[in-house]
Parts: sequence; C-alpha cells; structure tokens
Amino acid sequence: MFYYKITNIPRYISHKELFKVIKEQIDLSNNRHKLSYKPNSEHAKLICHQEIPTVTELIIKKNICNIVQSEEPFIDKNKKFKNVILQPKSEYDIRNSVTPLWNMPYENQIEHKKTQIEKFYKRKIEYFKTTKFERNNFQFRFGFDHLNIPMLGYLSKIYIHEHNLVFDVQNCNNISPKLIEKINVIKNLISDKPALIYDSQSRTGFFRSLLVRNFNEEYIALLQLYDPNYEFLSFLKNNADYECGEKKSLFLENYKIIKLFPFDNLHIQCFNARFNGFVPSKTFSIRGDNHLHYKILDRTFKVSFFSFFQTNLATAENLCIKLREHQFKNKKLYDFCCGSGFFSIILSNYFRAIIGVEIENSSIEDALVNININEIKNIKIVKDDVTKFQTDISDFSLIPQIELNPIVNKSCDTELLNEKKNTEIINNFLEKTIQNQIDIKEEKNNSQSQSLFSFKDDNIEKCSMILDPPRRGVSKKTIQNIRKNDNINEIIYISCDYKASYGNILDLCKNTSNSYKNEPFRIQKVLAFDMFPNTENSEVVLILIR
Repeated sequence: MFYYKITNIPRYISHKELFKVIKEQIDLSNNRHKLSYKPNSEHAKLICHQEIPTVTELIIKKNICNIVQSEEPFIDKNKKFKNVILQPKSEYDIRNSVTPLWNMPYENQIEHKKTQIEKFYKRKIEYFKTTKFERNNFQFRFGFDHLNIPMLGYLSKIYIHEHNLVFDVQNCNNISPKLIEKINVIKNLISDKPALIYDSQSRTGFFRSLLVRNFNEEYIALLQLYDPNYEFLSFLKNNADYECGEKKSLFLENYKIIKLFPFDNLHIQCFNARFNGFVPSKTFSIRGDNHLHYKILDRTFKVSFFSFFQTNLATAENLCIKLREHQFKNKKLYDFCCGSGFFSIILSNYFRAIIGVEIENSSIEDALVNININEIKNIKIVKDDVTKFQTDISDFSLIPQIELNPIVNKSCDTELLNEKKNTEIINNFLEKTIQNQIDIKEEKNNSQSQSLFSFKDDNIEKCSMILDPPRRGVSKKTIQNIRKNDNINEIIYISCDYKASYGNILDLCKNTSNSYKNEPFRIQKVLAFDMFPNTENSEVVLILIR
C-alpha cells in the first residue's frame, strides 16, 4: 500500500470533481486506489496499491494543491489496514478521544475555537462560554480493557482493529462524579463475568451497551442486550411459566445482576443487528420511568431515551436567552427538524403561529406532550420529511394538526414487566392523550384558536424559519424549496458541526439560478456556543436574511 496526502484543496470542490481531476492528472488505470475526502475539507487521502509516478502538485480550479507521500498508513475506520503503529493500550488516555482539549486551559480553548470559526466564516463572531462541563446524554459500551477484564466505558476510534476494546471513563471530565460512581458499581458487577460481555465478532455474550440520560440528580438508563431468539425477554415476561430448560438458571442469574444496576429508572432493549449503537425500538421496563423532565428557563420538556435534546443544559439555556433577545422580523415561524419541539416551545411567546416539521415518531410524541405540558396553543406539529414539506403554504390554518394517539409509535413504546405498574402508567397515559385529542378537536372547532394560524394582513405574510438539522445538514432539495418560497425572509440556522453543514449555507447564499430561485440569503450574524467543552466542536447559530 502507498499513502498520499493532498493538501490546499479549494473549499467548494466535491468528491466527484476531485476524483475526476486526480484521474486526469495521475495515471491510475492499472492501479487500485481509494480516495478519502470530506467536502469542504482542505485535505484528502489517496491510497494506492502501487506507487504512483513522481507528482508533487495538482492543479484544481486554478489552485495549486500539494501531494506528498506519507510514510505511515492512515487510520481509516472503513478499511482495516495492517501494521498501524499505535500507542500501547495500557498508556492510552481515552480523554484524548472524547475530550481532546482536556489538557488545555479553558480560556485558551475558547480563544482557539473562536479563532477557528472566524477563520472558517471569514468574519468576526460572538462566542459564548459555558458554566457546565458535563454532558446529559451518554452511550457506554460493554467490552474488555487492555488486560482483558470486563469493562463498561468508552470505545476509541483509534484502535479500529480492537472491536471489543473499551477504556475506563474514571478520569473523563464530561461525566459527573455521581454517574462515575454508578458506572463503577456496574464494573464491579461484571468484572468476573466475561461471558456476559457481547463480542461483536463472534456474536456471543449478552450485555452490549448502556444509554444514560440525566437531569440534575435524576437518571434514566437503557441497557441494550443481545438476545437473538428473544429467549431472555420471554423469560422476563413469563418468569416461572417459561420453559427454557438449563437456561432458566442462567437467565435468573443475569436478571439478578441487571436488578443491581444503580438506576431508579431502568429499562432494557433487545437489539440483535450487527450495528453497534442505539436505534428507536421497543423497550421493556425493569423499574421506573422511560423519560425525564428537563427545565429550561420557564419551559418544561419531556425527554425520552431516543429524543434529540441539547447535550449541555447550561449552554442550551444561554442559547435560548440569545434567541429570545433576537428581534425576529416576522410573526410566523417554521421550525424544521423540530425534534421534541424545543425551539418552538421556547419561542412560542414571540410568534403568533409556529409550524414544527419532524419525521421521527418518538420525537413527535415528545413534542406533542411538551406542547401540552406547557399549555401552548399556537404550535402545530406536522409529521413529514422536510425535503417534501411544502413551505409555500402562506395560510398556516390549512396545515393539519397531527393528533396524539394513545400509542403514537408501537415500535418505540415501552412495555412494563410489572403488571400492576403497567396498568397504572398506561391508564395515566391514555387519560392524558385522550384529553389532548379533545383539546385538539376543540381547537379545530374554535374560531378564536383557528385565527392564530390565519393571516389576512399582507404585512405579516412573511415567515421566519428555525433550521436545526442533523450533523450533516439537510438535502439540496430542501434548500431549493426554501429558496423558492418568497415568504421566508429570515433563517436561524443552528449547527452542531459547522463544517459539515457549510454546503447548506453556501446553497442558501448562492446567486440566483435555475436551481436556486429567488433572492439569495446573506449572513447577518454568527454566534457560537460552547455546547461541547474540551472538544473542537461548537454549536454555531447563523442568522440569515434576504
């Protein structure tokens, strides 16, 4: 294998364009090769089976790009190269992966991150520090440490060959001391039970991952299990009535261990796919609730296992304060990728009518509950893909309100293993959802409520938009639809990865063309918030107008 690094790549070139230029200027016809390049990055990696002729530069869009051979192979998570030189596992500090700036004074971190963002956008920005360094959402993996002792901790992307290697989180400063105590209890429970640990290669074992969310001193925990034939699940449901032969004593022992996990709100999820991670699916209660209530400013939010929510509550609160201070241009708001309704609910007093658009069922359920909890009447939630949703509907009253059914999403609800509590909670849930349906139907028949979403005055036909997409941003089609709508003249674009979503910003600001209709947006202001302290990442808020 031969490894080459290409630097000084123009920011706007795509992977396809770069690949075409390389093949035009370097003969790769009989040489197996792979190009690793992320759009908007200034460098790329070219991996070849044979050495290429001496080339020191490439001409890309009149830019001179350097190409140099690398002596050491790149660490690639998709391709398992051999002979990668790594630091001994016993000496590796997991903080270098999860919080790479942990050893840098905080004031220096802020200056460093602010400088990077200003360089990227080529303008001055406002950067807001955090007062809290701990996350409220975690995913831990069960595996083995460098001594092959069962461990609950973090994976490291550096050791790509070690599929079951996890590192102790004892020194991680993004985890509260209270949660570290709970992790230590679990470590002690599994330390002499290697057979319990799921092996992703041999597809054996039992404990896979642990998802934890917390607010103040309250926790919810979801234990992910490997149970390919759902035998353990059947055992839990039927207990003594379940005929499982020799496995019954094993299942009983495993259940006793799970019961000792130090969480008042503990659920399990059986997940048998090869993918390592959490996906929304049915959960089963060992004890307690499957959600928390977060308090942000004067609003309360129900957050369940699979809901998207800000990872740093102190920074999220500061972000909300700044949004409320902003002088919005309009009285109508679209909230795309609205999740659990966070920004819609925070800003509900600042708009006459708000339409939230979301595709994920569990998030929609939480959004409807959150609207109900906060007694808000001027928000409608629409289940739709933001790519397909028609933003050219000027009369918000024409947009149907989604109804909260007793079971919004069967694949994401929780089945309780305790029959008495199961009955109690389901009855409470039905009571709330039935009342919510009555409220919605009354609103539909109430002209005063309906008028919240009807606009006859041309002066308030214009709309603002909150766009808080996933890390990668939204599709070009979505941006084209937004550009096409004359009524949208203000966008608050919120990004947790400003480099990955930069393509969206470019498309919003592109000159008018057949693909991008109407007047382009322009960046009015850039704010950045330290949502991820001790890392290179920041939450960036761009205010765009036209």
